[in-house]
Amino acid sequence: MSQALHSVNLSAAAAAFVAAGAAGNAVASTPPPELAPDSRASLPLVATATAAPEPRALAFSHSPLPAERRAPVSMTFRLPAELPSARLRAAMERKLRGEPPCTQQDIVAQAVREWLERNGARN
Repeated sequence: MSQALHSVNLSAAAAAFVAAGAAGNAVASTPPPELAPDSRASLPLVATATAAPEPRALAFSHSPLPAERRAPVSMTFRLPAELPSARLRAAMERKLRGEPPCTQQDIVAQAVREWLERNGARN
């Protein structure tokens, strides 16, 4: 790495910055090297706000998402040893045939939903 750095023509400030980082010194305390005048032209300009936004512009309302659009939640269950492999096989066979549900997640969700409906659980 040091050979690659020596092969490039660096300014004195840039060389000191690189040397400080390579030596394990605190890079944060070393100021970054100055850019060459021609390289500054290619940097993007960033606009800064001069006035604080009005308080009413920051206000927003929270509205709950419809049930269909809620993201799935992660849950952990301990199942009998034969169920994960059977679920995987069923998902792969259904996927090959193009039958929904064809993902393991969808199969489990459908099974739990049907069990809850049969046993009188309400949403």
